[in-house]
Order: sequence, then structure tokens, then C-alpha cells
Amino acid sequence: SGGLVAGVVGTKKFTYDVWGDTVNTAARMESNGEPGRINISKATSEIISDYYELEFRGKIEAKGKGEIEMFFVGKPKKALKKEKKVVEKAPIADIEKFVFDMLKKKLPDGLYYHGLHHTRDMYNSTIEIAEQEDVEGNDLNLVRIAALFHDSGFTKTYEDHEDAGCVIVRKELPNFGYSNEEIETICGMIMTTKVPQTAKTNLEKIICDADLDYLGTDKFERIGGTLLKELNGRGAGLDTMKWNELQIKFLENHEYYTKTCIKLRDPVKQQHLAIMKELVANEQD
Repeated sequence: SGGLVAGVVGTKKFTYDVWGDTVNTAARMESNGEPGRINISKATSEIISDYYELEFRGKIEAKGKGEIEMFFVGKPKKALKKEKKVVEKAPIADIEKFVFDMLKKKLPDGLYYHGLHHTRDMYNSTIEIAEQEDVEGNDLNLVRIAALFHDSGFTKTYEDHEDAGCVIVRKELPNFGYSNEEIETICGMIMTTKVPQTAKTNLEKIICDADLDYLGTDKFERIGGTLLKELNGRGAGLDTMKWNELQIKFLENHEYYTKTCIKLRDPVKQQHLAIMKELVANEQD
């Protein structure tokens, strides 16, 4: 499951071919399979884990991807047997493409912080934190989708963009096979990213930490600078002194939720806070 590239090759005898990591992974699944059984990768397992029993088989080496996990697909889960149907959901890669294409086309100029790059970074952080927090199956899909859409509202408005993002989610996600209950869970996650953050569930905590992951990394100064540029572009009128004071207040009030970020990000965030306080103290002397 995933993206690939397709095209025609050859100069005399034309053939249609496909390339990419997905093709390499599929080839490894086939060569390591068994007659009469369906062998799948972890990426595919995350899509169907709510619907089928899976048997973990171990890891193998795959070209360009390092070690990947394999699973045998088993019987449909009991709930599906009763319903006699499987809810078809679009692959997460289709939703990624839809959101990234939408943001490329519709985000306004001047979003030096809240641009497409932020959604990509935050999406990757969400996946990393979720996996560290042992989130899998449909829950992993839901938090990934919330991360993709969390700033989609900027295509409509700057203020209250979280609400606008939820309007987009409720309109678009039914087309990808998601239920009303799942959509409201996703909207709940998006709304908790509004500052000050108000996460309560595990998934909400993950997406909130991913959104402000940079506070505890070596990218703090650079990314913070893009936010200052964005705010001043909207008339904030912040000089360096005022900005540093705002940064201190924000860092003091912010707390990471997940065990992963408390361990890996908070110590670095505290270092940034100490540096900012020293800068302000020196400027005041």
C-alpha cells in the first residue's frame, strides 16, 4: 500500500511499467509469502487491522527501506461476520495526496509558519510520537488524518481556522469512507490544537505534542523566526524584545502531554527557556 510511479519505457518496444518503494515492498511480500496465504507489509496492516485478524511473521530487508514487518492476513473479525460486509476506506496515501494538493493550491501567501511545510513536519512528528506511544490500527489512521487536516482551515480563514478545518473534514472525509463517529473524533483532535491546548484523550495529546514538537528541538529558533515573520506580516508590530518576552511566557505555560515528548522534548525546551530568559535579562541591563 502506498504511492508509486508509472510510465512507458523503451524506444523500439514500448512497455508499461511501475516503480517505487511500494513496488519493491510488494515484491518482497510475494517472494516471502506462502501458497494460499496473503502476506502483507506493516503499511497495509494498519489499513485493514480493524477488519481482519493478523499474524505477525517477523522482519525482512527491503531495498531502500531497511527492515520491514510482515503479516499474514487471517479471518475477518467477528463484528464483520455479523454485518456481512467490510467498510471500504481509502488508503491513507489517497488522503495525504488530497490534503497536500489542496494546501498547495489554496493556502494564502504570507504563511511563513503555518504553510504546507508545517503540515508535513507536524504529520511526520505525529506518526513518530504515535508509534512511540504504541498507537496502531485505526487509531493511528485517525490521528494521522487529524494531523493532515489540522491547519486546512487556513485555506478559508486565519482566525478560528480550527473550526474551518472541521467544516472541511466533515465535508470531505465521508468521500474516503470514514464514519460520522470517526470524523467527530478527528475534529475533536483538531480543536484541541487551538492555543491554549486542551488535550484529554491519548490521541489528542499526541497531536498537540506533534503540533508544538519544535519547541523541544534544535529548530526552535529558526521556526520561531518564521512565526514572528508571519505575525508581523499581519500587523503584530513585534520587535525582538517583545517577541522574546512572548516566547518566555509561552514556554513557561506550555506542557507536553505524552511520555515520549516529556522525555525527549521537554529537557531541550527548558534549555531554550533558560536562554531566552538570559537574553531578555541582558537586554534590560
